[in-house]
Amino acid sequence: MTQKILIVEDNPTEANYLGQFLLDENCLVDFVSSGYQAIKNIEANSYHLIFLNFNLPDSGGNEILAKIREYKSPDILPVILICSFSDLNELNEKILTEANDILTKPYLNKVVKTKIQNLLRLQNKTYELEQQIEENKQLIVRLEDANKKLTQSEAKFKMISDFSNDWEVYRDQNHMIIYCSPSIEKLLGYTAEEYSTIVSLSDFVHPDDFENVLSKFIMLTKGKFPTPVKYRLIKKSGEMIWVETSGQPIYTSGGEFIGLRTSSRDITPQKQIELALKESEEKYKQLFQFMDEGIVRTDNNGYIILANNALARMFGYNLPSDIIGEHITILYPAETREQMGKELKRVSQLYNFEIFTKTKQGKEMYLLCNIKENINENDEIIGREGIIRDITELKTVELALRKSEKNLKEANSTKDKFISILAHDLRTPFNALIGFSELLKEDLENYSEEEIKSFIDNIYDVSTRTFFFLNELLEWARAQRDMVAFNPENIHLIQIVNECISLISNVSKAKNIEIDCCVPPDLYVLSDRNMLKAILRNLISNAIKFTPKSGQVRVLASIKKSYLEIIVSDTGIGMDANTIQSLFQIDKTKSVKGTEGERGTGFGLLLCKEFVEKNGGTIWAESEFGKSSDFKFTIPIDTK
Repeated sequence: MTQKILIVEDNPTEANYLGQFLLDENCLVDFVSSGYQAIKNIEANSYHLIFLNFNLPDSGGNEILAKIREYKSPDILPVILICSFSDLNELNEKILTEANDILTKPYLNKVVKTKIQNLLRLQNKTYELEQQIEENKQLIVRLEDANKKLTQSEAKFKMISDFSNDWEVYRDQNHMIIYCSPSIEKLLGYTAEEYSTIVSLSDFVHPDDFENVLSKFIMLTKGKFPTPVKYRLIKKSGEMIWVETSGQPIYTSGGEFIGLRTSSRDITPQKQIELALKESEEKYKQLFQFMDEGIVRTDNNGYIILANNALARMFGYNLPSDIIGEHITILYPAETREQMGKELKRVSQLYNFEIFTKTKQGKEMYLLCNIKENINENDEIIGREGIIRDITELKTVELALRKSEKNLKEANSTKDKFISILAHDLRTPFNALIGFSELLKEDLENYSEEEIKSFIDNIYDVSTRTFFFLNELLEWARAQRDMVAFNPENIHLIQIVNECISLISNVSKAKNIEIDCCVPPDLYVLSDRNMLKAILRNLISNAIKFTPKSGQVRVLASIKKSYLEIIVSDTGIGMDANTIQSLFQIDKTKSVKGTEGERGTGFGLLLCKEFVEKNGGTIWAESEFGKSSDFKFTIPIDTK
């Protein structure tokens, strides 16, 4: 069936985008750009499906949807709302009830294509079911009408058999024919005289039906009244017809058996209708059982009375018979029953809702349920029925998109804060460089050699610190983009720790700070050598920076299950809770002077965090203000 679709969208690009998917599905597509045009088109045309933008230039999607529903209900004319994620909060329960589905922007090709194909397929199947049901109804009416006519014919036969179309035969007690009605010639093509010469039923009864007919005939001769038998006869011309024969034994007033009577009628048209109806029912059963969507029907107490294969498989059962007769609660676990109960209370003529649930085996899934009440001719609710679709894949894509959108927003926020920090931390040293340079440039001859040397020392100091800041910044940025090579290897931990202590020993000696390596000599870790050095070097340098003169810094390590916990502990000035919470966060990163006025870049801990996580570990700090700090991180143990 070619479906006619209306797209109500004021953005030509997005309208053409949806239209192309529908044209690929061989649909006839009309485009309008306003709610006014949409209503005019709906009045003048018959559409199978409407895509409606929630935000139109002349009116809101909810107003247009309300007007559409004045003409046709959701089950007759489905409407798919088009909106952005920001619009979802504006969709009230009435709009969600009147709309059949929602399509969100920005579009994902796979989501749009899958949803459109599912909607069109569901519309096609619904149309086919409705057509088939209508055809079945017509067949039933015709069959009932035929049966009525046959009943009337039988009444007429009782009045005058010779002029009846039914074939009447009377036999004596020796089974010899004593009367055959003239209608046999119309029925089988034989005259009454010709039929009287036929010796056996096998001469004209279809071979496949012969034994059944013979057994009923024998029952008659024994004075029994079998039910009418339907069988096939072969006419004189060789054509086959269906007949229905009923009979009765004939007795004298004294009870003596003197013969039997049979009455046969042509039921070929009715049989053809019956066979066609049976074939139609088989087609319906096949369609019902092989649908991709699950079909379920319950009685008014919630017990399942009908289910198809798709529904059984969807919930982890082998066959529909595994769930038919069970209460509907068998299909969803205890943790979702409260939500399902609330949703089912809202069911009236048609109600759509999504629900998260699990299969019998515990597999998680998202379902789209279209449920309606079944009402009898007395307007009494006799149960519910619905179509259930597994939308887990679509929902997974939707959730991933939302997560991606959230991550993008966070990344943009981080970028803005990063640029702000970068601008601030670079402006200060460059101001100093420009200031000292300007003094030397403008008034060099008026400064003494010592003053000039002081300016140059300051310029060198600022330049060096800025260089180290940019170097750490670039390393952090490269780590953010996964541009830093990661080459894990078997590393002897105490060796790396001692190398790092040696590299910064001049700084610790300047403050008379003792650095103790308390790492057991037999520990190995699986880590990238350069990253591990950078982590330890930064943490030990920080510990020295915030430890007063004559203090102590210790590096410790211990095994914790499948990983090593490494601690850089100091006897420094410590941190308060707010400072601890702001560590390792780019938006709260700032350079803090050490106990002797030492300056830092503020990016050392960020770099440590990136490298620790790259090695599969975590990093955190424990401290008490005014006393000490412990920076701890984990690294996997080498399995060697």
